[in-house]
Amino acid sequence: VYIYRHFPSKQLLFIIFSCLMFSVWLFLRKFRLEAGAHMAGLLFSIIYIILPFFIMNVNQNVYGGAYNYQHPLLVFILVWTSDTCAYIAGKLLGRRPLFPEISPGKTIEGFMGGTLLSAGVGALLSLWFKFLTPLDGIILGILVGWVGTLGVPFESWLKSKAGAKKRSGT
Repeated sequence: VYIYRHFPSKQLLFIIFSCLMFSVWLFLRKFRLEAGAHMAGLLFSIIYIILPFFIMNVNQNVYGGAYNYQHPLLVFILVWTSDTCAYIAGKLLGRRPLFPEISPGKTIEGFMGGTLLSAGVGALLSLWFKFLTPLDGIILGILVGWVGTLGVPFESWLKSKAGAKKRSGT
């Protein structure tokens, strides 16, 4: 409680705690300490679910208590664009798998198509979102394309290392 009250940034403390819990979970899984691993996994799952809502609360605090819907909406639009365009480009042009052993359905062509089109939509969205410059939109679109596409194989890799089942669709 003392650390929480006197820490300069509550958000940074939360992120550090989340990383620590994830590290504990990986450590316990590696050494097959099942009870501790289940406890750490449960705590990490709770943090994983709460984190997006926490970030939205931070968004509200940045604007002095007024919630700005445009930032999360921008991210949602870019994620939807990246996922949809990666799927379409992968189905139409996909030949080479991105990670054949981890996620065989993902292709390099789908990854590139989703990332490029997400960057283009990010630039176009700068016309509507006044806080966003075209260059910022392109950079954010590329970042969302990379994180969105590479996040699922990374999650599958983590699950395979932990011995957990793969989630549906990956």
